[in-house]
Amino acid sequence: MDTPVWTGDIMFNIGFFKSKWTRAVEEVADYIPKLLDQYGKMPSGALRDPYCLGFLQIVGVHVASRSMNQNTDMHNSNLVFEEALKRFAPSYAVEVSELLSLIRENASYLRGKKDGDLYMGWKLLHLAPQRDGKAALERFFDRVRYIGSPPPKAKPATPVLADIPLKQGPSAKPQTSGAWQVENKSRDFNNPSKEELSRSYCFSSPSSQGPITTLRIVCSLEASLVNNGEGVALNRRLRFYLDPLRLPQEVELIMRFATSDGAHGRDFDVIADHVEGERDTAMIAKFGGRSDVSACVAAIRSGKEMSFTLRNENGSLANFDLPNDREFERLYDETFERLKEREVLNEMLRYNTQLQAQKRE
Repeated sequence: MDTPVWTGDIMFNIGFFKSKWTRAVEEVADYIPKLLDQYGKMPSGALRDPYCLGFLQIVGVHVASRSMNQNTDMHNSNLVFEEALKRFAPSYAVEVSELLSLIRENASYLRGKKDGDLYMGWKLLHLAPQRDGKAALERFFDRVRYIGSPPPKAKPATPVLADIPLKQGPSAKPQTSGAWQVENKSRDFNNPSKEELSRSYCFSSPSSQGPITTLRIVCSLEASLVNNGEGVALNRRLRFYLDPLRLPQEVELIMRFATSDGAHGRDFDVIADHVEGERDTAMIAKFGGRSDVSACVAAIRSGKEMSFTLRNENGSLANFDLPNDREFERLYDETFERLKEREVLNEMLRYNTQLQAQKRE
């Protein structure tokens, strides 16, 4: 009997994990709650905070590496941490897993990882000075305390929309529509294989002096081998960028993304936020439902003309018609096959690297 493993929106049956993997998951699921018990009841927001996630993830990685031997690569240790989440924080496991894939370059997340590494360097590896390890742990709990009792928030500001065309009238048709582009986002063989498919739609302003509005759709595909190569896990991430759309902070919106005949897609509860360093660009990357990304991808794969609308309680923010074709479906399938082949090669490279390291010891 196979054990189903959910990764992103696609489930693969890859068989029972070996006992070494199970022991590592159990140790991480036991170690982190004991660490958190030093604080008391943890605020739920801590598992949504980049710094705290970075700290806890690297703690889990150290525990997993110790359990599965020091030569275990970082990727497998991260998978152990995400599996352990299902045991000590089952209500947040899926959300945390998706968030981790989005904050890899986030400065706060990286600071959390650094402090977690420093703490475990003292507590587990006995390499870092005690005062540094304790100071790192105190910084973590300081952050937890702040999340548990944050300062009062100002009333959310209404998003400032910079001359979106025909926002209160009929849907706008794009002035130009680019083709789907594929970009390799893989870093090295120690990290999952990743590629991005993207397409931009440009809409002219109803006033000749107004700015051009751009809607960019980005679909990220990331493949990784799991359980010693017995299965392939595929993560799908979908992001929508709208420029210009100025958001001073995160806002909850309703996005409709569907084919014109209504056969694919629907209304989605989403959270939009500004893009760091680009105050006039908004990004939608957080969806309210587990199957939302799958439904959006199905609409694009259909090849049928689509519509995109964005609204809040005050009315419509955007209303666009989007030309579509079967090119995305072809590129998507080709990319997935290419990622699987690359992951097999990467696994061979990782294995050879470990063998060479063992020979040098």
